[in-house]
Amino acid sequence: MPADTLLSSLAAPVRPLPSAAAGPPARPEGRPMIEAHGSDPVGLALRALAAGQPLEVLDVGGGSGTRAVPLAVDGCRVTVVDPSMDALATLRRRAAEAGVADRVRGVQADTDALGGAVPDAAADLVLCHHVLESVDDPVLATAAMAGALKPGGTLSLLVAGRQAAVLALSIAGRFSEAAAAASSVDGRFGVADPLCRRYDIDSVTALLTSADLVIDSVRGVNVVSGLVPGAVLQDLQHSLDQLAALDEQLCSTPPFRDIAADLHVVATRDPVRPDTDQQARTVAPGVRPAGSNRRAGDQSDTGDPARSG
Repeated sequence: MPADTLLSSLAAPVRPLPSAAAGPPARPEGRPMIEAHGSDPVGLALRALAAGQPLEVLDVGGGSGTRAVPLAVDGCRVTVVDPSMDALATLRRRAAEAGVADRVRGVQADTDALGGAVPDAAADLVLCHHVLESVDDPVLATAAMAGALKPGGTLSLLVAGRQAAVLALSIAGRFSEAAAAASSVDGRFGVADPLCRRYDIDSVTALLTSADLVIDSVRGVNVVSGLVPGAVLQDLQHSLDQLAALDEQLCSTPPFRDIAADLHVVATRDPVRPDTDQQARTVAPGVRPAGSNRRAGDQSDTGDPARSG
């Protein structure tokens, strides 16, 4: 493939990056990640996790209920925690229109104050989509979400990918910013970056491990679809099924998974919880015991928990 053809096929950034003069965009609260071909891989994954069971679901930063209401329609009871009163008003209206107002509850609170807003160990499933990029302390927020899960409960985490930003900035000719995004601790490209941080496989693994969460799977969202310019897609309407199949083929396969616009991580709270810090238990390789003091950056005794299941 000629170099100019390759560059033109990657010209559209995975996630629009603002100019230095542009202010930070509003966070896409509760907005689903829709691939260019029209499918919703994250939504499909959530339905599979719920599997038609009447789960207790906590949607952190779930906004107007884009995820919460469909789960409620499927029989779940959903609590949405969000700081926006307007979003929660839309949530109530959307739930009422869907006939599930009795299964959806809105709580106004910041993610950083989650521990005081919801009960401990009460949720079967916690959703945290496009939230950790903006919270003040992602370690504390993740620990609070882990604490909200029942032992054996599941976390669905969606975060912006560092590698996608590096690629998009490079294609746009913003090489110094691309280098900054690649090398900075938080994956930011500079002071004009609207996000506080981005994640790669290593950093999201360390974060979840620090909260006693065991990663079950990591999938890339928009591996290819997010890179194809809209004009090209318009000319390839007859091939969208092939594009969908390609995204599905690559979403769990490194290195393609790692350059996706977003990383969708499914993790589980260890069902074996000690009654006291002194109680011993058998720990599988790569899983640190609850109450241990190893911090997020210490992965010396772990394998690769970011397996694709």
